[in-house]
Amino acid sequence: EPEPVVAVVEPELEPVVAVVEPEPEPEPEPEPEPEPVAVEPEPEPVHAVAADAPPPPAGGLDLLLTATPERIEGEEDVDAPSFLAGGSVPDLPPPPPLSYRSQDWAVAAGDEPGSTVDAAPPAMVDQAVVASSVVDVSPPPAAVAPPAPTIASPAPTTAPVFGPRAHPAPVHAPPVPPELMAPGTGPSTTGEHPEQVPVITDFPPAEPPAPEGVVDPNGLATFVALLSPESLRAGRVALGVLSAMLRPDERVEALVQGIYQGHMAVGALTAHRVILVNEHEWVPDIRSIPLRADLAVQGWQDDRLAALMFVSDGQTITLSDITDRPLAHEFAHVLRTHVASLNE
Repeated sequence: EPEPVVAVVEPELEPVVAVVEPEPEPEPEPEPEPEPVAVEPEPEPVHAVAADAPPPPAGGLDLLLTATPERIEGEEDVDAPSFLAGGSVPDLPPPPPLSYRSQDWAVAAGDEPGSTVDAAPPAMVDQAVVASSVVDVSPPPAAVAPPAPTIASPAPTTAPVFGPRAHPAPVHAPPVPPELMAPGTGPSTTGEHPEQVPVITDFPPAEPPAPEGVVDPNGLATFVALLSPESLRAGRVALGVLSAMLRPDERVEALVQGIYQGHMAVGALTAHRVILVNEHEWVPDIRSIPLRADLAVQGWQDDRLAALMFVSDGQTITLSDITDRPLAHEFAHVLRTHVASLNE
């Protein structure tokens, strides 16, 4: 028989709870008591007193408020009310008249400007009386000495300021020189008026009108149409000069556009000459090379531009930067044909 198995059951362990005591908070350090600071008393306001001001009364403010005004000769005794109670200040006698030199006062008085008038100066206000509630009474202003008398200046020669002003004489144009005058309009020596320019009433017939449409006696338009747009745009000014330099009996046989003497130019070949014209401002450079048996032409080109060099009279004339290379070849070929015919 099998032995019985005894199961041993271990008791469950109770959970252990750890108790953590809080750390004691540190006690705050006592703040040091502030040291007492000595407070200096504010200084009393010091009022500036003029050097020539009279000393204050012995009784201070009480004496100032209770003082009795001095007696003025020729006046009756009047109770002088205190200005603190709202009373009026007794009128003081006016100062003696002084002589003042003032142009404004002289005009107001009806006298001429610059004269001396005996007039009273503006009334002076006593600062001690006005300052009713101010303890600090400023000293009275120093007396201003009257200006020294001066010698009256003479009356002005111009028109019075407030009166009517005389207008200056009109300015006339200078006389016209005799050489610039029209015939019969010169100054008269007899005192009479000059003769007037005669008016033309019978005009001759008008000039004939200009022909309509394109006028091209030299056949320039045919070769201008062969230029590229770039060459036509660059040589438009020089083409206008060339059209004016061609003679009526000349016919253009070849045309190229390039640079001559540093400016945009065109070169034309006719039956009698080679003419180069540029667009130099105001004074275009124009070179006319007659066709002779000794005239030589040399052409140069690269992948973009071409150049034509003409040898005549011991000089080399160059037309460079020709963009239309086929036209340069045609120009040189026609020129050599003309020169060869002259040598036969």
